Amino acid sequence: MKDHTDSLVTLMVLTEEVEYYKTLLMPHDTGHINTTISFLEERIKDLQEIRLERKNNQL
Repeated sequence: MKDHTDSLVTLMVLTEEVEYYKTLLMPHDTGHINTTISFLEERIKDLQEIRLERKNNQL
């Protein structure tokens, strides 16, 4: 299991990557980028939920 710092760094990196990939979007022929963005946004959401659960369990 990752510690707090590792999970925070992972979230930051994934968020930065999503923002970068959004700059690559074009009106057409970038469906693969849209798919990647969607996948990473779901992963970010999952990691945030895990962090929240851990935080709530520590209280």
